[in-house]
Amino acid sequence: MTITRKTPLALLLASAAALRRVAIVTGGTRGVGLGISQALAENDFDLLLTYNSDSAAAEKAVLELKNQFPICAIETVGGDVSL
Repeated sequence: MTITRKTPLALLLASAAALRRVAIVTGGTRGVGLGISQALAENDFDLLLTYNSDSAAAEKAVLELKNQFPICAIETVGGDVSL
């Protein structure tokens, strides 16, 4: 894509969003998984983190990650993903 002064802003934003990298980290809100999440966020990955049952720990981890890495989009999904 050639960018000119007439390129619509929406197209530019969509192109930039398409360049973002996303990682899914199972168990990404505690322990080793949280360490992996932090390392990925340091490298500008957007994150989808899963947790099994401790929603309070997940919320805390997300708040800490968002404070440390405000440019990263971070979401969580609770439940058993082992199937």
